[in-house]
Amino acid sequence: MSRRVFRLRLEARYQEPENLIAELEAQSEEEGQWREFVLGPAVPGFLIFVYAIANCQHQNLRLGATECGLALDMADGLVEVVTDAAWRMESLHVRFEAQLRSGRATREDVDHVIARMRGCPVSVNLADIPDVEISVRLI
Repeated sequence: MSRRVFRLRLEARYQEPENLIAELEAQSEEEGQWREFVLGPAVPGFLIFVYAIANCQHQNLRLGATECGLALDMADGLVEVVTDAAWRMESLHVRFEAQLRSGRATREDVDHVIARMRGCPVSVNLADIPDVEISVRLI
């Protein structure tokens, strides 16, 4: 096996004030099927690491939206991490799509949220990763 691919997705609903999480569901992809992700001692360590990245990215999505005065209704996120055979990360792709409770986001709002997500403490402490993409769509 030369490469390993880890995918974790989050589905969240929010409540006011400040985009607090009302519901959060995490799923990991296993053998081509999405399964509920439940953090616990039987979860492989690297998958816990991927969940830490997803959790931090999600937190910064919420905080960035709040800083822009945007009220979120719901969001779907996908984090994909690819490693080489020695477990070194080759790529980190983060994609979130969030539905606003009301109003419209400007390009500046989206840029602010992405900048906030790029500052995620978990992600900035990773070694240089050759391929990093973070995208956000606020609808």
